[in-house]
Amino acid sequence: MRIANSKCLVGGAAFCCLFYSALAKATDTALSIDEAKIATPELGQDILSVTTGLVMVVAAILIVGFLYSRVSRLGGVGNNVIDIVASRSIGPKERLLLIEIANKQLLVGITSSNVQTLHLFEQPVVTRSEASQSSGFGQRFREILREAKK
Repeated sequence: MRIANSKCLVGGAAFCCLFYSALAKATDTALSIDEAKIATPELGQDILSVTTGLVMVVAAILIVGFLYSRVSRLGGVGNNVIDIVASRSIGPKERLLLIEIANKQLLVGITSSNVQTLHLFEQPVVTRSEASQSSGFGQRFREILREAKK
C-alpha cells in the first residue's frame, strides 16, 4: 500500500512539473512570436510570474495531499476478509487485538518490535457488535451517574 501511495505522490509531482513546463513553453512561444517588439522587463510582470508559479506549486501540493488521503482511506474498503473485532491497549506500546478471519478469531499481541498470536479461537468468542457495546469508561460513567440518581 505504501508503494502505491508513493507512486501516486511521484506521479502527481511529475504531472505538476510537466504542466508548469508546458505553461512556461507556451509563454516563451508567445514572446518569440512578438520578436518585433522589444520586451522590456517590468517589475509587475516578474512579480506576477513568480506569484503564479508559487500558487501553482501550492495548489499541486494540496491536490496531491488530498488525493493521497483519499487513496489511503480507500485501501481496505473492498477487502472484508480480515476484521478487527476488538482492540485493547495494555501499555504505551503494547496492544491486544481480537481479529476475525474466516469465522475464526485470533488473539494477537502487538508490541513495538513483535507481533505474536496468543490464542486461536475456533468459534467466535465475541461479535463486532458485542465488542462495540462493551463497557468502556463512558459506559461505566453513565452507570455510576444512574446509580447516584437513584
